[in-house]
Amino acid sequence: MIVTSQTNNVLGSTSGRWRVWSLSDGYIEMPADLLRDPQDNPVPQAAQAGALRLSVNCFALAGPGR
Repeated sequence: MIVTSQTNNVLGSTSGRWRVWSLSDGYIEMPADLLRDPQDNPVPQAAQAGALRLSVNCFALAGPGR
């Protein structure tokens, strides 16, 4: 993937003949003790972390047929 443009909220790139934009919609704070392992058990170390900051993103794609 080749980055073609970048601002604070948008990252534009290309991958082959596709154009891809990652659009940032900010972030959300989540209590770390909500983390679960693949078997849906609480992750013991997460309680010590306090909170996690998770980015909220969506993607826009433009393919060869466009």
